[in-house]
Amino acid sequence: YRGTSLWLDVGSQDPFRSADTELAELLKADSASVQFHVWPGGHEPAYWDPHWGSYLRFYASVLANCQRKYGGAPAMSPARPRRSL
Repeated sequence: YRGTSLWLDVGSQDPFRSADTELAELLKADSASVQFHVWPGGHEPAYWDPHWGSYLRFYASVLANCQRKYGGAPAMSPARPRRSL
């Protein structure tokens, strides 16, 4: 993930909290740009729903920076139709 900005968050009561914390620490130790947050809650929609705006703002900013840095998104070619056998 070098050169890629990442957002990781976890609820204080989330059963994956220790694994998420370890992942964030390992990524940071390898010079990854990681924003890691621990907020109250568990691992359910009641936790995620209040944070969607933060997720979207973060990744919109990351994508805008990629566009400035690399000159836009790569062109995508249309999918080729599959032939029946």
